[in-house]
Amino acid sequence: MDGTRLAVVAVGGNALTLASESGTIDDQITHARGVGGGVVSLLERGYRVLLTHGNGPQVGLAMRRARLARLADPTLPPARLDECVAESQGGIGYTLMTAIAGALGAAGRRETTTTVITRVLVSVDDPAFAAPTKPIDLGAHREMVPSPKPIRVLEREVIASLLDLGHVVIAGGGGGIPVVRETDGGYRGVAAVVDKDYTSSLLATDLDADLLVACTSVEHVAVGFGTPAQRDLDELEITEAERLLRAGEFPPGSMGPKIEAAVRFVRAARAKPRSALITTPDLLSAALAGRAGTRVLATEGARIREA
Repeated sequence: MDGTRLAVVAVGGNALTLASESGTIDDQITHARGVGGGVVSLLERGYRVLLTHGNGPQVGLAMRRARLARLADPTLPPARLDECVAESQGGIGYTLMTAIAGALGAAGRRETTTTVITRVLVSVDDPAFAAPTKPIDLGAHREMVPSPKPIRVLEREVIASLLDLGHVVIAGGGGGIPVVRETDGGYRGVAAVVDKDYTSSLLATDLDADLLVACTSVEHVAVGFGTPAQRDLDELEITEAERLLRAGEFPPGSMGPKIEAAVRFVRAARAKPRSALITTPDLLSAALAGRAGTRVLATEGARIREA
């Protein structure tokens, strides 16, 4: 294939299911169409494309369905959280594949999309298991679950091979299915939800990507968010990003992990410059052209030239 550069695009679960919606497949496909247009823009710029995605609303819906079903029929087996993460990978993968295939067809492109059910290795000793902080929405209430840090993406080589073959790959959904290593060398799923931004940064770094994109529900990163003093940022240098993180400008439950992931990815650059981009799915194409979004850079004013 022509693409020599790699872009990793992380799509937030909340960007596909808005707070005011019930989370139907049709709604999700509608929101994913902006991602499809962005994928086409990346391909036309000579990138290979890997998509990851969150699953906050969707994994909560899967757990809620299972619990309601057991209330109606107690003989049904209980659903495990790792099982529901896997279920969300397939469902959201289907949504993204549908939207991207439509965009590829409209642009006259022949690439195919592939979804990889993806596991991530976490440590059984991760302190997150003792202090659950990740909220999942169960309808009338939210439940906090552990969110351990990803150590390794087990399907990394498969993902790399599919990218090299020219596929648009969807992987690492919901941060990946969290598993721990067993004494016999196998793996066991655990009840947790890994943050997709950390997994996306890990994959992007391991695969030596050139660009990391976080598609979220806001067009720009902002300081003073939600206040009269709010100021949107077109560019953000990584040392300034770290200062703002320490100052509490980017909360851990929303923009914080995206900024942390972007900083980690840009700072880990090897022999080539890297940047990260944060914007909404429908503005991804405009952001790639420099007309929207926030670019996270290694040095102030530095830009990655787009072909």
